[in-house]
Amino acid sequence: MDQMTKHDEGVTIATLTAFHTSIFRRLLYLFLRGLDIYLRDRIFAADKAILIFTPFGFLMVDVAACG
Repeated sequence: MDQMTKHDEGVTIATLTAFHTSIFRRLLYLFLRGLDIYLRDRIFAADKAILIFTPFGFLMVDVAACG
């Protein structure tokens, strides 16, 4: 009976910090990779847009699925 009435403390600060650090690291990598693609001359503009924005979309889906 005690386990059913146990108070939920929520997510710890350490877990949140680790999660956000991972997300920021991914965003920095994607930004730098996108900048690299953007600065290349031999790729068409439409292809650049797909290569740059698709990973950010998948990252948003990944974060939304965790919550």
